[in-house]
Amino acid sequence: MTKSFYQTICASLGLSLAAGLFQSWLHVQRGVDLYRLASFRSWFLVGDFIALLTASLLLTYFHHKRFKAAFQAGLVVTVSLWQPFSICYWQPTTRCLVSI
Repeated sequence: MTKSFYQTICASLGLSLAAGLFQSWLHVQRGVDLYRLASFRSWFLVGDFIALLTASLLLTYFHHKRFKAAFQAGLVVTVSLWQPFSICYWQPTTRCLVSI
């Protein structure tokens, strides 16, 4: 593990945090109508990509450091959570996300 890898993990975690806070702020400002905006599908796809990248980097770190329990739990959570989000993206956002 190099220093640049650790910096990439930190940057990815920071980007995930910033995206989540920004989406929360938009939700407070716009309410449920946020999910009906035309640009929300693109934002949702970008957010999923950032989350998958962050999870992949963390799983790589856990595997390299031989944290077996954290790696296995993270792998189960990442795989189980990725499926519903990807299904929601392909369905119309007004039906899928408002009902969650």
